[in-house]
Order: sequence, then C-alpha cells, then structure tokens
Amino acid sequence: MKKHFQLKKYFLMTGGIAFLVFTIIFGTGVYSRDMSNLENLGERENIILSGFLGKLLEPEIKQLLSSSNTSQEFLRNHKAKHNIDSILSKFSKQYPILKVKIFAKNTTTIYSSIADEIGKKPSHSSSLEEVFKLSNTSSELVLKNSFQTSYGEMFDRKIVETYIPIHNEDNEIIAAFELYSDVTNLVDKSINKLYKDIIFLVIEYLGLFIIIYLLVRHADNIIKNQYKELDEVNHQLELAKDNLEAKVQERTQRLSNTVEKLNQEIQDRMKAQNANQAKSDFLSSMSHELRTPLNAIIGFSQILEISDSLNKYDLDNVNEIKKAGDHLLNLINDILDLSKIEAGKIDLSIEAVDLKGLTSECFSLIKPFAQKHDIQIDYQLTTDLAVRADYTRLKQVLLNLLSNGIKYNRKNGKVSLTIKENKPQHTIRFEVIDTGEGISKEQIPLLFQPFERLNMTKSEIEGTGIGLSISQKIIDLMEGNIGVETELGKGTTFWIELPAENAKVDKEITNSDISTNGEGIDHASEQRKFHVLYIEDNPANIKLVSRALKPKNYIKLHTAHLPEVGIELAIENKPSLILLDINMPSMNGYQVLNIIRQNQDIRHIPVFAITANAMPDDIKKGLAAGFNEYLTKPLDIAVLNELVDKYIGISSGG
Repeated sequence: MKKHFQLKKYFLMTGGIAFLVFTIIFGTGVYSRDMSNLENLGERENIILSGFLGKLLEPEIKQLLSSSNTSQEFLRNHKAKHNIDSILSKFSKQYPILKVKIFAKNTTTIYSSIADEIGKKPSHSSSLEEVFKLSNTSSELVLKNSFQTSYGEMFDRKIVETYIPIHNEDNEIIAAFELYSDVTNLVDKSINKLYKDIIFLVIEYLGLFIIIYLLVRHADNIIKNQYKELDEVNHQLELAKDNLEAKVQERTQRLSNTVEKLNQEIQDRMKAQNANQAKSDFLSSMSHELRTPLNAIIGFSQILEISDSLNKYDLDNVNEIKKAGDHLLNLINDILDLSKIEAGKIDLSIEAVDLKGLTSECFSLIKPFAQKHDIQIDYQLTTDLAVRADYTRLKQVLLNLLSNGIKYNRKNGKVSLTIKENKPQHTIRFEVIDTGEGISKEQIPLLFQPFERLNMTKSEIEGTGIGLSISQKIIDLMEGNIGVETELGKGTTFWIELPAENAKVDKEITNSDISTNGEGIDHASEQRKFHVLYIEDNPANIKLVSRALKPKNYIKLHTAHLPEVGIELAIENKPSLILLDINMPSMNGYQVLNIIRQNQDIRHIPVFAITANAMPDDIKKGLAAGFNEYLTKPLDIAVLNELVDKYIGISSGG
C-alpha cells in the first residue's frame, strides 16, 4: 500500500515544539517581571523606612559622624550606638528589617546591627560608591543561603538589599543606609502563582490540542482508508484480468464488471484528489496560524538581537529563541513544499537558464553561511553553458546541496561547485564536492528518504531531513537525474544532470564577479520626515513593526487597527508608503488595496502586503492584485528595513 502523508505525526511534532517554546517564553517573562516588581516594592518600602529612620536617628548619626575616633572598639561602645540598637529593636518588631548598616562618606561602617561589622569598610561595593557619587538609590534582590542578622543566623532567605543616601539640612549627603528587608514569603508566593498559571495554561492548551488532534486524526484516517480502497480496487482489477481468458461468456460478464470497477476507481481517485485538496487547504490554514505567533517570536528576537541593552547572557538566550524559531519555520516550509510536490501541485517554468547569473546568485547567498562555519567555497564553470530548467527550483536545489556541504564538513574544510557539459548525452552536470567525513555505503539508499538524517539526529547540526527528498523530486520533474558518490573519511560529491540548452553565455565569470558588500544610506535624505501607514488588527504585529522602524528617525509611523480607519488616514495624510495586513475582520487587504488604487489622490502610493498567507499561490495572487511587495510572516527585519528605504526614496551611497 502506498504510504500516505503522516498528518498526525507532523501535527504532534509542530504542536509540541510550539507549546515548549511558548511555555519557556511565558515562564521566563512572568518570573522576570515578578522578581523585578518585588525588587521595586522592596526598594520603595526601604526608602520610606530609611526616611523615617533618618529623622528618628538623626542625633545619634551626627554624634557618630562627628567623632574623630573611628576605631571598632570606640564605635561599638559609643552611647549613640546603644541608642540606635534600642530604637531599632522596637522598630524591627513592626517591619521585616533583618539588618541595618550606616556608612560614613569614606565608606567606614559607623553602625551595624552586627557588632563585628562596625568600624570596617566593605571590600567592594559599586552600589555604595554610586550612592555617594550620584546620590542614587540602588537595590538588588538576592538569595542568601546563610545570613547573619541581629536575631542570629538565618538560612535560605530572599532579601532586598538597598543603599539609600542620608542628607543634612542643606541637602548634602552625609552618610548612607544599607537596609536588608526579608521578602522570602512574597517571592515564594510569586513562584507558586507562576506554577499555577503555567499549569492552567497547560490544561487549556492540552484541551485545545486534543480537540484539534481528534480532527487531524479523523482526516488522517479518511486519507488512509481511501488509499486502502484504491489498493483494493487495483487488486480486483488484476483478478478480473487474469480470469478473462477462462470462458467467452465469463469474459463478457467480467468485462462489464471491469468497466464498472473502472468507473468506481475513477470516483475513488476523485475522492483521493478531493482529500489531497482538503489536506492542502488544511496545511495552508495551519501555516497561517503557525506563522502568526512565529512572527512575534522571530521578529522580536531580531529586535532584541540588535539592541544594545542586553548583556551577553541575555543575548545568548535571545539567539537560542531565534534559532529555535528559525528551525521551526524551516520545518514548516519544508513540510508544505514536500506536501505540494507529492500532491502534484508544483508549477515549473522550464526555460533556458543562464548559469552565470544562477551561480552568482547562489554564491552571494551562501557566502555568509560559509564564512560563519569557516568553510572555503569556490567553483569552476565553463562560461558558455546554459541549461533547461526552472530557475527558482534549480537555485533551491543547488543552495540545499551547498548548505549541506558546509554544515556536514570538517573544520576549515572546503566546498566546490563544478559545472561541465556532457556533449554525447547533451546534458549539463553539476557537482557539489565537500571535504567532510563521507557516508557509508549502507546509508546511501536512505539519503533521499523524507525525514531521514542518518546518524545526524543526535548531533548539534540542525536539519529536517527533507531537503534531499525535495531536491530529488524537483530534479525528476525537470527530467534530470541526481546522485551521490562518497567515501568515508574523504568526502562526498552530490551530482545533478539536466538537459543542456543551445543558447550560449559569452561573458566569463569568476569569483570576483560575486559581491556581498552592502550599500549605505544617504543620510542627507534623512532630514525629511517620511510618513508610513501600517493597517493591522493584531497589536503584537503593530508593536513589532513599530519597534523595527523606530531606529529610523526620518520615518513617522501611523497605525490603524481597522481598515476603514486606515483608508481615512491614507487619504488625509497621503503617506509615502502603506503596509497592509490581508486577514482583517471587517474588510480584507485586497478590498483595501482596491479602494486605494481607485482613489486618484493615493493610487500612486506603494503598498506592501505583510501577511501569514505564505503559500506560493498566495504570493502570486498578492503580486497579481497590485501589491508592490509581498512580505510573509515571520518578518525578516533586515529585508523590511531595506525595502522601506527603497520605496520611500532613501538613496544609497558608497
């Protein structure tokens, strides 16, 4: 029986990954927020208490500061010290203050609830120095496994440490408080609440997941049963053909039965085609639903990645989130691509392909990836060759083979692309040669199987195991061949053969023809404010685009959450550029675009589609409808910024 598309398997994979990513982001965000709130709360309480204590202890503090003797023995036996002890003893019964220290401007401890600390200077305290230099209050929430207080030693306490300046009548800093307040109970309550919130979200998600899973399972069973029915029909046809020779009368009767069964087969095939269409529609819908949250995950990760406010630890966390989001997006794209090819719905435009332009574009795209992995890349090309193929799909296959050669190479390795003509067979042969570890003979038959990654599943190298399967199917559709030659320990060569084209390319190409240098913006154009309008009903998407364009001080962004409001703003402000969502409640993006193009005052304004509808047919439909650019979610922030500058007229300069 023909293997059907494993819908349940892929749904469980993508759903589980999405849930894991969301739970990590939610838990981390809520915990950070609560801890920050507790720190701020503790700081505010300590500031209020310090103000009260400052006035209450003012005479004693002045006595300690006025003394020229700052020895430990003198300060510990000073009358003012005992007065402060007495006052704080009563005071601490009403407030969660575990310890109080008072520092002179030279950072000497003139008073502490712990007598052994009096007369000493802290070994290092940037927060205390900041108090005396900048008159700033500084707080930090810390976990103390062991903490000495005036009541004795305490264990496992969450404490807010606060440094607060003490001013005299002339508002000059004369000393500083260090207050230690106990927030253990508040932290424990916050953590318990976070656990409850996560459990509640897990229950909600599982409920929704089970409902969708039941629908997916039902659809999967329908597809499976239809394949079984087709196999049964084919089996019956074979039996009918074998028995036709028995008797003339039976032959006539069986012929009639065969015709009837053929009709049934046609109907069954139509049902299978309808099921494939339903599957494609479902995948398209799931793609949209998954891309919308991925837009926020990947988009805001890009915003954080270019931010100057993150430390190395937080930046590493952001990179991990972005890497996971990119991996999930690639998985979705590959699954949709494979499904489309298997359903026979891929459209190819076979034409004469200029190998100079194709090679130049491929190496421009793959060069940053090779540099990141310290892999040398080069190529050899007979300059007067052309091939009959689909340009975009051939580029997709070559990029997949080149990226595999880079990913699975050894350190400081090399990847080469050679293109040459086989004149007797009138074909063009592409060879991607790497210096990696090679592949065993036993594993070669598994190379082009979907989701087969050989022994790479436990490695740190990311991949879906779909790329080679898709490449093989694309080459087959272009009437070509693809294969592999490999030797363990020496490397691997993937080759492609496609029909040659008679057209010739007469300009020589070299590595120097490929340039990846960026172009700068002419900042003279930034003196003018360019108005950009974004019509979008999702607040998260509005926030993402707003933050992406915020560094461009020459752009003023207007937003509208309703299409009707957006049209009014466009007519009123006549922006330089309009960004437009497709799926909106009262009016879709195509209707809004039609209204804009029919209005004489604003029909000239360029309009970008920004949408999660990312199937190839969706992109063709959008560009045919009149969108100047069709950007799919998750957004690539760099591409968005480049296109915005291009369309509003910011010129490029060297």
